Parts: sequence; structure tokens; C-alpha cells
Amino acid sequence: VFIAFVVIASVFSYTLLGSGFLADEMTRETVQEGVFRASGALILSGDIYGISATGLDPPCYDFLHVPLRVPSGGAPVDFSRVSIRLLCRQNRQELVRHNPLLSTAPSWGKWSIRDVSGGDGDSILEPGEQFVINISPMSLVGLQQNKQFTLEIKPSGMAPLRIVRTVPPKVTPVGVLL
Repeated sequence: VFIAFVVIASVFSYTLLGSGFLADEMTRETVQEGVFRASGALILSGDIYGISATGLDPPCYDFLHVPLRVPSGGAPVDFSRVSIRLLCRQNRQELVRHNPLLSTAPSWGKWSIRDVSGGDGDSILEPGEQFVINISPMSLVGLQQNKQFTLEIKPSGMAPLRIVRTVPPKVTPVGVLL
């Protein structure tokens, strides 16, 4: 009877330990996936510039130039799968990728890759490269003097980059956003 009890207890403990190791492995994989997604995020690599080309009243910026890069050791970001939103108090805009994606002047309501530095000319941003994104919003209300806006750049499957900026009190043809 004692031997049967020991055998049953050992089988039961082996089963519990096995399921514990399996749960531990699944937790480890989940944590590693989360770290990968966070480390693959984009970072700002300089000042954001506003370009005023239309001379509207009240003065506002028509285009935004946003320099981006991937942090050292980060995963490459495929910009053909990136979404960009412009959020301000008055409206929210989901901007569309311009076709072709590598273009200096996107249409209204679209964004494009304006400049590629240190890269191979494709739409994948890799460590050591820098893209300058040109954003041309459909509505310019949030880009007027003293207005604050949020730019959200979201690579597919990765953490979004949220940038909060304010348009300066004086809009010039080319200006750094605060």
C-alpha cells in the first residue's frame, strides 16, 4: 500500500512539475515577444519642421517633416505597413500612404518618405538609416498658431511612436515645432 502511494504521488508530482515548466516557458515566450515589439519601435532623430506654402489666413503649416530612425539593436520597420494619425482637439485624421511611397510631395491627406539617409533606398527602415517622413494633412486646423497636436506613427505589430508638438505663435515658411 505504501509503495502504491509513493508511485501515485510521484506520478502526480511529475505531472504538476511538467505543467509548471510548460507555463513558465509560455510566460518567457510572451515576455520575449513584448520586449521585441517594444525594442522595434521608432524614435525621433531630430526636430520636426513645419512647412507653410499656401499663405492661408490664419497662418498654418501645410506639411510636416518628421525625421525617424530605429534604435540600435531594434528590428527593421517596413513603412509599407505603417499607419500615421494626426490628432488635435478639432479633428482626427488617419493619413493614407502616398503612391509611390518614396516621394517628396504627397497629396493632401497622405504621407510619404521624403528622404532616405544612410540606406539602400527601399521602404524598410533599418538600424543606421534615417527616413524623413513628409506629412500632408487634409485639414490644417490643428496646425495653426499656438495649437497643440499629437502625431501617432504605428508600425505593424510594434509599439506606436506618439509625438506631441505645438505650433509656435509665429508661423514662418519653415519652422521648428515646439
